[in-house]
Amino acid sequence: KQRFGESYKIGSGKGTSVFEVATILGEKLGKNIPIEITGQFRVGDIRHAVANISKAKKLLGFKPNYSVDSGLNQFAKWVETQAPSIDKYPSMEKEMKLKGVMG
Repeated sequence: KQRFGESYKIGSGKGTSVFEVATILGEKLGKNIPIEITGQFRVGDIRHAVANISKAKKLLGFKPNYSVDSGLNQFAKWVETQAPSIDKYPSMEKEMKLKGVMG
C-alpha cells in the first residue's frame, strides 16, 4: 500500500547532544576548539536530537546504515574537500543596517 503525505524521522535512533556532535567534529577535523556551555538557552534551542525511527522501521523497513560517529566522519571528509568560503558577514551586516532590519 502506498502512503502519500506522511513524514518519517530518519536518523541513527541514538540520542546525541549538540556538545557531542561539536566535539566529534572537532576531533575528526583535527581542530582543538574550546566548547563553552553557557547555560543561556534560547526558546527553541536544540540541546539533544533524537530521531524516533520506529515508524520508518515499521512501515518502510528502515535500518540505519551509519552511526553518528561514522556519519560525522564522512561529513568531515567531505568538508575537507570544499574550498574555503568568503566571509560575507560584514557586507550583509552593512546592507541589513541600511535597510533598517538590524540596529
